[in-house]
Amino acid sequence: MIDTTEMDTKEVLEVAQEYVKEHDIENIVVATTRGETGVKAGELFDENKNIVAVTHSTGFRNEGEQELKEENRKKMEEQNVKIFTGPMPFHSWNDHYRKKSGSIMPSTIIADTLRLFGQGTKVCVEIVSMATDAGLIPQKPVLAIAGTGYGADTVLLINGKNSRRFFDMEVKEVIAKPSEP
Repeated sequence: MIDTTEMDTKEVLEVAQEYVKEHDIENIVVATTRGETGVKAGELFDENKNIVAVTHSTGFRNEGEQELKEENRKKMEEQNVKIFTGPMPFHSWNDHYRKKSGSIMPSTIIADTLRLFGQGTKVCVEIVSMATDAGLIPQKPVLAIAGTGYGADTVLLINGKNSRRFFDMEVKEVIAKPSEP
């Protein structure tokens, strides 16, 4: 495993790019909030790869607001990067329920358990499920790239499954992640 604690997003994406070349990976899923990481991925990976950028749902931060910048959406579309915007299995309903009732749901426990390996690990698993639910990636090993806060710091090879088959999903390899929080 490569320690990404001191790496920036571009360096992490280059690690992912090298892995994709060495292992002939066709499908890449990347988390992107405002679109910067999605654009960088579109620039870096070969155009014949299936790249899916997963954004926050509309209203995630502020009701009715989409955080993905329109100029980044256009760039990704020009790069042939598919964009998925939708609810996050570990966040949307859980957060609402926790705030309304003061209690948690089993999926909150799953999310918190995945966070033991880092926020990027939780997000990688989540975005693979989301992209699979949308039919944008096949249910086979895909490269997932996500991060903690801003940018990318985690790269996992995951055997993708949709949210209905979540517990059939397998993290095949931890390629890179921070060793420090």
